[in-house]
Amino acid sequence: MNRIDVSDWLVDDQEPLGKDPKIWLTPNGEDLPIGDPSTSWLFKSAKSGEHPNGRTYRRYDDYVEVIVHELASLLGIPTARALLAVRNEAEGVISRNVIRDSHSALTGDMSLLGTPGYVSCSGDDRVTPRPGHNLPNIAATLDGLKGPSNTPYEDWSAIDVFSGYLMLDALIANNDRHAENWAVEYSMIDPLDPDRLAASFDHGSALAASIEDSACRKKLLGIEKFCEKGLSKRFENQRQTLVELWRASLDVSSDRAWSWSDRLMELDESHFERLCNEHQFVSEPRASLMINILKVNRRRILECSPHR
Repeated sequence: MNRIDVSDWLVDDQEPLGKDPKIWLTPNGEDLPIGDPSTSWLFKSAKSGEHPNGRTYRRYDDYVEVIVHELASLLGIPTARALLAVRNEAEGVISRNVIRDSHSALTGDMSLLGTPGYVSCSGDDRVTPRPGHNLPNIAATLDGLKGPSNTPYEDWSAIDVFSGYLMLDALIANNDRHAENWAVEYSMIDPLDPDRLAASFDHGSALAASIEDSACRKKLLGIEKFCEKGLSKRFENQRQTLVELWRASLDVSSDRAWSWSDRLMELDESHFERLCNEHQFVSEPRASLMINILKVNRRRILECSPHR
């Protein structure tokens, strides 16, 4: 898969959220394979990890962002479109803005402010725990809101769609769903335009992206235990597995949310192999690890599906 060169794209703004530098860009040109050329995209450089001995290595967040978006599309889960990119020779990924023109976003953190027991995570580097970031508070905050615009879920309740995001997290082993990694979209000009849950975004920490290549085979040998260690570290209950968190979300959602696991059951596992192997710069051990994470977590999710 070729990277899109965004070196000459126009810089709109710096992204203030997150620890790593990111910039918003607008395409400068025509006939680019990205759809609407007026849409802004967030460019994130490929990250580096650090070995305990101080040696650094390349992480694979950029590839994972692309794979997760394509996987989510197969499941019908709304996510930010992601494409491999390069900017001034720096490899990375561009992620499409999920907020429409004339609209703005409130992060989950901002939406939850004032909720009894909630402690803001803004500017806080703690991984665990996240007081007040729990399903009852999220459901209450999303009460009355609709699903993302321009999707089949515009008339769904926001919490039913959010349950789909949590199932995706459980499938891809994404434990980075903190309160600034989901958002509510609202209109800045039309008070009758309902507030909506924004499409899901920022999945680069999933599928063991932070693990260096040399460790992939070892993780693969203990894949069951590795997947069971996928905990909801960005939520109040840090001991809950991602699968348990998704299953608990069904208790605060309507029966519509049950359909997400039905779609997962219908999805053939051959798609996992295709998606993880089509990026020629991903090593065989890494591709195998990602494929097996998806297979094991798919089975774990379906084992506790309400339709089982």
